[in-house]
Amino acid sequence: MDDSVKKAMEKFDVPTGHEEFLFIFPLLYVAKADGSLSLKEAYKVMWSAMTAVTPPKGKEEQKVLQDFLKEQITIFKTKKSLPDSEILTNAINGILSQYSPDQAKATRKAMYDSCLKVAKTSGPIFREKVSEAERNMLDSLFSDIQ
Repeated sequence: MDDSVKKAMEKFDVPTGHEEFLFIFPLLYVAKADGSLSLKEAYKVMWSAMTAVTPPKGKEEQKVLQDFLKEQITIFKTKKSLPDSEILTNAINGILSQYSPDQAKATRKAMYDSCLKVAKTSGPIFREKVSEAERNMLDSLFSDIQ
């Protein structure tokens, strides 16, 4: 395992054997970018993680992922500021570098698309608007994720 992945797993308390859970954090960063994490955003983070970003393989992994998501959403709701994203983006790049080019591209796209959906969630119904803070976070994260 890449050292950057180990460092990020320790920093974000990711359970051993679940490196792909790091893919959830861009969702949380975007949701919290404007200073708060609403219930709608939390639901969209949960949904995106379970269906697109890190779909669980079996009931046991589903339970681990759900518990981890609930814990991280609670933590992120109370954070005054976001941790430096460099540790996270380095780790994600470390994981993606182990994938085939097509798989890495598809995973990056799934993460980006899911983050964009989370960002649009905070806008008024039928007017999916991405705030400037969320747009800046998206641009910052995904300019560093290769």
